[in-house]
Amino acid sequence: MVKKTIILGVILFSLLIASAYSASAVTDQLILKDGENDVVKSDLLSQSESVVKTKPSADITKLKYEQDGKNLKITLTVKSKIENRGTMEKVLEFIRGEVPEGAETEASYNYDFAIYEIEFSTSLMFYAITYVNNECVIENEEGEITPNSCVSTGPNIVISLDLSSEDETVTTIQAYTFDMKIIALVGDIYTDVIPDMEELEISINAPAAEKKKIPVRFEAEVEGGSTYYNFRWDFGDENSSTEQNPTHTYEKPGEYEVTLYVEDIHQEVNTGNKKITINIVEKSSDIGQYITATVDESTNDSPLLLFVALISIIVVISVIVIVKFIKK
Repeated sequence: MVKKTIILGVILFSLLIASAYSASAVTDQLILKDGENDVVKSDLLSQSESVVKTKPSADITKLKYEQDGKNLKITLTVKSKIENRGTMEKVLEFIRGEVPEGAETEASYNYDFAIYEIEFSTSLMFYAITYVNNECVIENEEGEITPNSCVSTGPNIVISLDLSSEDETVTTIQAYTFDMKIIALVGDIYTDVIPDMEELEISINAPAAEKKKIPVRFEAEVEGGSTYYNFRWDFGDENSSTEQNPTHTYEKPGEYEVTLYVEDIHQEVNTGNKKITINIVEKSSDIGQYITATVDESTNDSPLLLFVALISIIVVISVIVIVKFIKK
């Protein structure tokens, strides 16, 4: 009996150790799912967009990552088989805006490839993975890195890479497909994104007015889309800036329309702009006419509320007096 108890204890202890090891093997993981049949088709000839079901190889259904120590394994899954078409050389040529070899004009540009892009941020930096026809290029803010493995099997692309240390962890991740077949600027582009992309929401913080030759501080706030935004300011006086929060000095008085253009890392896929008007005056004393005082509605309503309260008190007291008088 004692022997059986010992054996049972050893088995239970072994199972406990095994389960603890398997639980600690993956230190962090995330699974994102995306609905099917939500691929966007862009027709370059008609300049139109539509949601289609006819490109399952571009239809992302799941994105998953698992981190074990400093090793990161990412799996991208589409509705059907991964499309292995095109070359990395042509894709990078397209991304950089270079003229294809043998093409004399834009009308002679020919593109035929399928791109699968995965982008993620960690506690230290940003990474971009580009997959084209069984080839991967992985870059971070320090340069290009070599993956441990990069393979496609059926509907999956599985990529393994090492982060800088176990302390570096993933904070955000997303992926998109980009399937393009264009001849002489005519053709179709199919795209899908996971998680579904939110539109950019842009706001500007700046004074309504300022004196000429005094630096004006502009601040941009952006929500939605993907991180790592690009900014371009048009200050309305033929000057511009690509900083997020620039300072600009106006030399002459007048009313200027300021426009902020923002694009996220997907560039033409997700862009937006915001306009404001700023008044530049000759003297500081002229600024006041452009500043609208904000009125606290609760403060503005307080006299009316006080009046209603007083009337209510008077009515209550009157009722009490009348009741006492009747009882007498």
